[in-house]
Amino acid sequence: MKKKETLIYCALMPEAKPLIGYLKLTQTKQGYFENESILLCVGGMGFEKTKNSLHSLFQEFHFQKAINLGIAGCKDETIPKGSLFCTNQELKDIAYTSLTSVLTPLTCKDMLKSTLVDMEAQVFLEICKQFLKKEDIFVFKVVSDYLDDTIPSKAYVNELIQKNIKKITPYV
Repeated sequence: MKKKETLIYCALMPEAKPLIGYLKLTQTKQGYFENESILLCVGGMGFEKTKNSLHSLFQEFHFQKAINLGIAGCKDETIPKGSLFCTNQELKDIAYTSLTSVLTPLTCKDMLKSTLVDMEAQVFLEICKQFLKKEDIFVFKVVSDYLDDTIPSKAYVNELIQKNIKKITPYV
């Protein structure tokens, strides 16, 4: 089994692109970007794609920590777009808030009990907890929208992640 220190999972390429450049990762195969200690996987959006990607990764690699980085919808319009949160543990330098993962995009705020919503963090956590201690797993989400049905542009998602990259990379 190959060893890597850190697994980073992003659903979409625009979420991953800023980190790929910042960490100087090289594409090794479709959706995989690596250096000696990091493997970043762009695995696709949703429960099934996340589950399938992670199962194959954990069969091939041994990781010391895992990070899910991506965008999330937010029901609280007083929270500025671009705000970064860790949703599975409280950290000194990054705000914490609640997150719900859904199977299909959610546009009704009344249905959401948490502050944020995404489409893969729950499955990411469930699978990673089988292989890692919970303190070695991080879910970072950047607010991209207020649950409207507009799909954020690739450039906009890239910009949101880029603005938060220096807050995230100490955990990589």
